[in-house]
Amino acid sequence: MHIGTIVDRSLTPVEMDGVKDAYISILLGNEEGAPNFVMRQFRLAPGGHTPQHDHSWEHEIFVVRGRGELMVEGKFFSLQPGTFALVEPGENHQFTAAEDSELVFLCIVPRKE
Repeated sequence: MHIGTIVDRSLTPVEMDGVKDAYISILLGNEEGAPNFVMRQFRLAPGGHTPQHDHSWEHEIFVVRGRGELMVEGKFFSLQPGTFALVEPGENHQFTAAEDSELVFLCIVPRKE
């Protein structure tokens, strides 16, 4: 078992082409002995975004704080505290914070070996 708090984890910049003002911390993963999934926290500064991308695994997300939108396959969905979503494998997607709001969300993905 492993228990921690978000404040125990430092944020690091997301370094990928197409990113603007995005930060990540791993809450639960390989180092904590999570056998199947990785729980990550993302913080996007106002107006920040992840790259538009796709991959072969799912995301399960839960918005903790702030506002923004999720683009999936060219369709846009509003994000606010309490919103959850499943981004399926292969879906092109991007997370964007509102211009006047930081966006903080949890993202759970399968653990990579």
